[in-house]
Amino acid sequence: MFSSRVSVAAAAAAALLAVVGAGTAATAAPAPLASRIHDGSFETPRAPVNFFTSYFPGQFMGSWYVSGGAVDLIGAGTWQAAEGDQSIDLNARGAVSQTFTTNVGTTYTVTYSLAGNPYDLPALKTGEALIDGQRFQEFSFDVTGKTYGNMGYVRRQFTFVATGTTTTLTFAGTMSATAANGAVIDDVCVEARGNLAELRRRISTQTPYRANEPGGPSPTGAGRRAPARSGPQGSLHHRPACATPR
Repeated sequence: MFSSRVSVAAAAAAALLAVVGAGTAATAAPAPLASRIHDGSFETPRAPVNFFTSYFPGQFMGSWYVSGGAVDLIGAGTWQAAEGDQSIDLNARGAVSQTFTTNVGTTYTVTYSLAGNPYDLPALKTGEALIDGQRFQEFSFDVTGKTYGNMGYVRRQFTFVATGTTTTLTFAGTMSATAANGAVIDDVCVEARGNLAELRRRISTQTPYRANEPGGPSPTGAGRRAPARSGPQGSLHHRPACATPR
């Protein structure tokens, strides 16, 4: 079926390290936050270089489980990957899932890179992201003008609040059953963003700073650090990659 195949934001945590002596402070090197997802860039197992391996329902593709249709693991050199050198093609109705541990009540952000197999029609590749079988986001990608060397990945994200101690994330194609090629997924991250109830409790118990109080904000804003700017949306390798959980 090579009619085609050429088929959580993992932000860096910057910790401020106080250095005693000479009255100076140094910033520690950024440490990547651990993604809840294992192998979000689909690097294991290895597909043949410049080719692909198809997986079918009931099979494991490394840390991912094929839960529907047929999914192609695209090998290095076949086309541009968003992270690493492999990605997956969901084809028409393919679906992959992974279950990971979560804390009840905690908000998680799912981010991933989306493109489409540019080989043939229809140009609009569609799919959906599900949490525990519930649709959380529908996605589509138009491959018009895209090539194997310039896939045009875009970054997508959504959030969910965990309701159990484990959660299953699924990416599924929603193309016509007759379609041979579909949406391409790569660089999946899932990161905890905090427990909303706990955050509200902490905010309600904090004492606000007064202007000009030591450690408080200046009324003129002097001395405030400008917020960090993220890289261009959808651009390759402009953000720290998710760390694999250990």
